[in-house]
Amino acid sequence: MAFNGAGVRDTARTLKIGINTVIRTLKNSTPTPKRINWKHQLEAS
Repeated sequence: MAFNGAGVRDTARTLKIGINTVIRTLKNSTPTPKRINWKHQLEAS
């Protein structure tokens, strides 16, 4: 895969697939869970 903040073009070039395939896969993938601010939640208790 691409490293050091490389973009879609570098990822496509590394995997030897089309740029549109990378973009389509990223759009269709499930979103990552949102970060939880544990400090805020612990203080609220």
